[in-house]
Amino acid sequence: MIKGYNLSATQHIHVRSSYTTKELVWNAKFKIPHYIREDGTTIFELDKIDDFEEIPASEAGKN
Repeated sequence: MIKGYNLSATQHIHVRSSYTTKELVWNAKFKIPHYIREDGTTIFELDKIDDFEEIPASEAGKN
């Protein structure tokens, strides 16, 4: 089971699925795929929904 925390809805999310170890990316976090324009409109970029960035191992697991 993978557990995450949705910052925008302030709730925990639980998902069950099956992954191989080759499909997992360790010490990484997803990039935020949206931004807010000056007029207040939220733009959600679906092509960036699976973008991630690697983080140092020393920071992994910190919230």
